[in-house]
Amino acid sequence: MDSSCAIAAVLTQVMSNTPTTLLLAPVMIQTATALHYNPIPFVVTVVVAVTASPMTYISHKVFLIIMRPGGYRYQDYARLGVPLTILFFAATMLIVPRIWPF
Repeated sequence: MDSSCAIAAVLTQVMSNTPTTLLLAPVMIQTATALHYNPIPFVVTVVVAVTASPMTYISHKVFLIIMRPGGYRYQDYARLGVPLTILFFAATMLIVPRIWPF
């Protein structure tokens, strides 16, 4: 499950959230089913990872829109986004298995 979160977080930096989810969700469902696990925690992990990975301004359309008016630079997103992504990653790994057990 942690690798699905990392893959989704990295992939959403170069693709939009929706295509990343549409690409990874079926893969995670098939993987979980093949391993005889509940697929819901895997899909929830992918969804959280693609929406909570603000490492670059490309990761979400809103970040690109506010970049110029807010005076933000690429380094601002990386400096704040990487620690925030790690925090979301840790929280996801702690909370998701408790709500949706394998």
